[in-house]
Amino acid sequence: MRSYENEAIVVQRDVKAIAIPAGAEVNLKLGSVGYITQALGGSFTVYIDGNLFRIAGENADAIGKSAVKAPEVPPGASEEDIKNIIWQQLKTCYDPEIPVNIVDLGLVYECEVSANDDATRTVDIKMTLTAPVAAWVKYWCRTCAKRFKSCPPCPKPMSNWYSILPGIRP
Repeated sequence: MRSYENEAIVVQRDVKAIAIPAGAEVNLKLGSVGYITQALGGSFTVYIDGNLFRIAGENADAIGKSAVKAPEVPPGASEEDIKNIIWQQLKTCYDPEIPVNIVDLGLVYECEVSANDDATRTVDIKMTLTAPVAAWVKYWCRTCAKRFKSCPPCPKPMSNWYSILPGIRP
């Protein structure tokens, strides 16, 4: 993947972003000027007006970039094949402040895939996070869930989400 680090950007349309490290959703306005500090896993961390923000990959066009294509699951893929793709997808979920993904950080303990009666699959994940900041916990859970939904046939993959932080779910 091409590195965009320190590349100047101009926000080309209003776009939702997540403030770092607070985890609050904000709206970046058309014409805001800044630069990319990190572009990993399909998302972008940008520095604008003295603050860091994470822009989701599906909004890459707002800063003149292209979204990363989701992986394709081959026909007849086994649970093990799906599990391997899920692990690959988990490795695309990066901490927005440091260039390390949640798998390499050691935050994901287990990934299990099971077949359902309707030919879909359920993905069970066991993980923890470095800090119990609820906004970031929910952000990472949602990010992982989005990545799994892009891996058919897993339409409801997070029905069994495990975390050592009670009450936090995607």
